Amino acid sequence: YKAITGADKPGLAERSRSAADRALQIDPREFRALGALRMLDVVYGNWLQAERADRAALKKQPDAPILLFILS
Repeated sequence: YKAITGADKPGLAERSRSAADRALQIDPREFRALGALRMLDVVYGNWLQAERADRAALKKQPDAPILLFILS
C-alpha cells in the first residue's frame, strides 16, 4: 500500500480516467472501471445527470457493490 501524496495528485484524475477508459475498451462491463469513472464525475449540482449515469453503469453490472453504493 502506498499513500497518495501531494506529488501524486497532479494529473491523478486524468490518469485514473485514462486507465478506466482502457479497461472498458478491454471489457465494457468492467465494474471497477465503471465505478472509478462514476466517482471521478462531479455530483454536486449535477444530481440528475449523476443519477442517470449511475443507473446506466448499474445496467451493465447490476450486482456490483461499488455501483450500488455510488447510486445510493
